[in-house]
Amino acid sequence: MKRVTLLLIGFLPLLFGIIQHHLMMTVFFDTLIPGSLIGIAVLVIWFFIGILSIKFVSSKKEAIIFVNAPAFLVLLLILFQEIVLNAFWRNNIGLGTQFFYLPLIGLTRHLSIIFPIGSFSNMSVLAFICLFGASYFGRVVVERRKNKHD
Repeated sequence: MKRVTLLLIGFLPLLFGIIQHHLMMTVFFDTLIPGSLIGIAVLVIWFFIGILSIKFVSSKKEAIIFVNAPAFLVLLLILFQEIVLNAFWRNNIGLGTQFFYLPLIGLTRHLSIIFPIGSFSNMSVLAFICLFGASYFGRVVVERRKNKHD
């Protein structure tokens, strides 16, 4: 049951993306939302999810895999749609895949100065790497603190 909980937690970026899209289309439609700040906030949350994962499973590898599995699945769907189909599906799955990484796109756009990337799929790959890294480092921090106190 704890693994399923970690898997469900892995869908939080989709919720963040839906909320951000709604805010962009309603409340903040005429203002500039600092996208990189939203991305940093999501990465901080993901870092803390990495820390909290120790309460769910004892294996670091298992925790990182379960919490990032939804992000990897969405990344595969994005790559399939953009590379194979050359278009996003015009249904809820197509929208969901775009909303999933929406909170991190502002941040990855700024990182694209360092790594020249232009397509949504490339920015999504970078966003996945950021999510994976944040959860990994969160888990590493908690394990090091735990080992230090033992």
